[in-house]
Parts: sequence; C-alpha cells; structure tokens
Amino acid sequence: MQLSRMSVITCIDVECLPKLRQMLDSEGFHVVQLDGEYISDACTFYEQATRILPLDPPIVGAVNWDAFVDSVWGGLDDLGEQKVAVVWTRAENMLRGGLQDLLEIVLSFQHLASLISTREYGIQHPVRLLVLLVGKGDNFRIQVGSDE
Repeated sequence: MQLSRMSVITCIDVECLPKLRQMLDSEGFHVVQLDGEYISDACTFYEQATRILPLDPPIVGAVNWDAFVDSVWGGLDDLGEQKVAVVWTRAENMLRGGLQDLLEIVLSFQHLASLISTREYGIQHPVRLLVLLVGKGDNFRIQVGSDE
C-alpha cells in the first residue's frame, strides 16, 4: 500500500518497517516513534505517549482522552509540520487484553486527525496525521510499497 492511500489508522506488518520508514522519510513526514513493548492497556499507552508525543499543554493525571486530544493538538500546532506519522511498534501487545483501550485510543487519534486536517478549528497549518500500528500476526497484514 502507498502512503497516499492510507487511512489515518493503518495496521502494518512489522516486516515492512524498514520500507515504511524509508517511504515516510521520502514523503517528508515528521516521524514520532512509540515503542509498544510495554504498552498493554490505556494506562501504559498514556504513560508512554505523553512522554513521546508533542504536547501543549503537558498532561498530568489519570487517563483523559479529551485532554489527550487537546494536548496533542496543541503540540502538533507548535511543531509546525504538515505531515506527521506516529509509528507505534509492537502494537500487537494491546490485543492481549487491552482491545477496548486500543479502540478508545484509535477513536481519539481519528478525532484528532479530523481536527488538525483543516484550519477550521484554529490550527495554524493543517496537518496530515497517520497513526501506523506496526506489529506481528494476522491483524497486521498490510504491506507498504505494494499496490494492495
């Protein structure tokens, strides 16, 4: 699959990670890598993501998806990049017991992507956001660079 045809959230086979990184670089994406080795639920995602993603204002306290979206929105606005990709490796760890949390995270990222894709909501420069869930197993079958 080509980057131009990817939806906001895409599940990618881990074997394609080198090709994915090359494609993101060649298309000018600012890449934020989220290591999912220790992410298994909403709390562990929140802990990792709030240390890695650009945030403004910083987030403190318990998991709050509205606060997460608002803070990442501000952080991406400050970042000033037109294309941003969150590459979440080992995303399959969420499938072992955090599926409901994963769905909440995905919905939050989709909402964020809709807010930052246009100036309508106050962002200085629209941002194309991709969240690429990279993992092993049957749920991560998309091959990048192919015409699938």
